[in-house]
Amino acid sequence: MGTAQPPPGDQAGRPAYLRIVRFKRDAAAKRVYTAAQEAIFHAECDLSVYNLRFNGEPTVVVLGDAPPADLDERLQRMLSAGTPADLPPEVIAMLTQRSIEERRRAVWSEGHYDPGEWLI
Repeated sequence: MGTAQPPPGDQAGRPAYLRIVRFKRDAAAKRVYTAAQEAIFHAECDLSVYNLRFNGEPTVVVLGDAPPADLDERLQRMLSAGTPADLPPEVIAMLTQRSIEERRRAVWSEGHYDPGEWLI
């Protein structure tokens, strides 16, 4: 008797689509963040993009539902400028929850915070 498989994105509380990359410089992270944000704004998708510092490193996170293949390819090209990274499960869960809450408020939501300012 087999065990039921969780739906995609439900493993370890991770969203269906999760890409995390870190950068050496804030400017590089900002360029990639801005390009990814622009790409998802003009696409039929349910994704969120975050530009944050984790352990002092500029980090860009794209998460949500799996995008169409062409958008995924574009995002992968953009994100290839950084180094693949991971975040603790609780940080991923917090960003995922924040994304869900923002989608309930509006189709498009954008927030900017000063360095060191808490997201929640």
